[in-house]
Amino acid sequence: MVVVTLALGIGANAAMFSVLDRLFLRYPDGVSRPEQVYRLEVHTTNRRTGGQQIRGVLSYPDYREISQAFPDGQFAAWGYWQAHLGAGAGAPQVNVTEVAGNYFGVLGVRAAHGRVFRPDEWQVGTLTPMAVISDAMWRTRFAADSAIVGKSLALGVHKYTIIGVAPPGFRGTDINAADLWVPVNTEGSWKP
Repeated sequence: MVVVTLALGIGANAAMFSVLDRLFLRYPDGVSRPEQVYRLEVHTTNRRTGGQQIRGVLSYPDYREISQAFPDGQFAAWGYWQAHLGAGAGAPQVNVTEVAGNYFGVLGVRAAHGRVFRPDEWQVGTLTPMAVISDAMWRTRFAADSAIVGKSLALGVHKYTIIGVAPPGFRGTDINAADLWVPVNTEGSWKP
């Protein structure tokens, strides 16, 4: 019983440390100048309880106002969600990160294949939904296909054109590794 209790305690501590390490102690892999990257969290007051809570979503006007305080467009926003890779009941789930067009530029991340988003490609009215996939997804789901750029990818019933592959090791800026990135406007999230 003592050995089992000790093993559970060590396992729980190791798991907690790995989460804290990823969130607070280690810079995101693949980011140039990581010491200049900061996370901004918006805290609001819960109307029912009066307690503080982290608001997970910025409105477009909030984003515009905050981004004006940063010189040279050095503020990027992102959101996280899961989607089915393809349509159908048995389709696997992937981690999708919705990003502003300058996300990769702010982080100093360049594509290993193809390209990343241009700052103007996330504006409302972009005609073609596009995606940048992770190196891990490119290797496991697409067998490292060297002709992947320009191919189509389905997330549920929506089709995206793959424009690039992120460099090896870049997982994004959240604790959950991103499988792909899409411009924030592709789901109609923000409207000016």
